[in-house]
Amino acid sequence: MIQNGAPDIDPVNSPDTRFPTYIPSTRTGDLQPDSLEAGFGCSVHQKDTFDLRNLKGIVYAEYGDGEYAVIVSAKDKKGNASADWSMGGKQW
Repeated sequence: MIQNGAPDIDPVNSPDTRFPTYIPSTRTGDLQPDSLEAGFGCSVHQKDTFDLRNLKGIVYAEYGDGEYAVIVSAKDKKGNASADWSMGGKQW
């Protein structure tokens, strides 16, 4: 299947080498409220409307719509460096 111009990654036969321990979920649905998805232009029938699994990594196949909502919400926002809990401004 081709979605948004990029072919789907088959997690069984063509794993994403960036996430070698990823195991696809058998869960159906994305656990996102339909009203949230509609507010961001996401499909209530897909877990990954904008194909983040191919753009960012296979793990996003499970929660791409939720991640997309965060990306859109964070656009043009700045963090507070003094409240940064991570080591040296990077994830551990």
